[in-house]
Amino acid sequence: MDVNDAIKMGVRAFEITSVMLASAKRQKEVGILDTLAIELATLADTHARQVADLPDEPKLARHDCKKGCSYCCHLSVALTVPELYSLWLNIPAPLRKGVGELAKDRKRMGEVERCRQKMPCMLLDTLMGMSEYEPARLRQGPSWQANCTIYKHRPLACRAMYAVSADRCQLAFGKAHANIVRPMHPIVRPMHPTLGIQGVGVGAMGAIAEMGCNPHVVAMDHALALLASVPSPELVFQEWLLGHEQILTKARLKSAPAPKALAKVCESMRATCESIK
Repeated sequence: MDVNDAIKMGVRAFEITSVMLASAKRQKEVGILDTLAIELATLADTHARQVADLPDEPKLARHDCKKGCSYCCHLSVALTVPELYSLWLNIPAPLRKGVGELAKDRKRMGEVERCRQKMPCMLLDTLMGMSEYEPARLRQGPSWQANCTIYKHRPLACRAMYAVSADRCQLAFGKAHANIVRPMHPIVRPMHPTLGIQGVGVGAMGAIAEMGCNPHVVAMDHALALLASVPSPELVFQEWLLGHEQILTKARLKSAPAPKALAKVCESMRATCESIK
């Protein structure tokens, strides 16, 4: 498992995204975006499991992430529009009612400030940092010992989190430095699971751009706040599928790659993939 495998993952993501977006456009069915997001997540998870199972992978590099450990859930999250649709569709109903209010304090925060204030993701099952909309049935407790309410549908950015020591995450969290909230193995390993997941993301965005949709990478909190502010969130995604400008442009990250740059990267990935067959 090496860089070439990550490239193959990107090409596969490009193919999957192209086929499913073409189907969604042809059928005018926005619900296919949810299926697309699930397919991309499955592809990323399969790659991560394959890397973790390699017999020559040093024990030190194996991840220490587990359910109920959510130190990294105090970072901002960037995601593509299909991922956003899947997330919006599957947010628990009680949380969706208050998502606009919950997002207000988060959408304007930078990475460092968010970590300093220990501001948790609003989709954790804890009352800490939540608004009055949070249902009583969700347990109380510290936000770093919480569970994700949309774990099955979490974005690729969340799946790419890979810490080798929960103790180091706890230490970093206590110091509240954004650049060390997610400790990773100090050796840059070509077979690192994050590499394959990044390949999936780039491949998907390249296909989105080629299919005539805007390859927005949006800030999750800001995007959810925008969706909560409109009468019909479904219409926002329909407009995106048609290639029209819509409200999500306001949540677009400036650091997101341009369509032409994505096209060049994907073409390079395809050429590399052909050469190693």
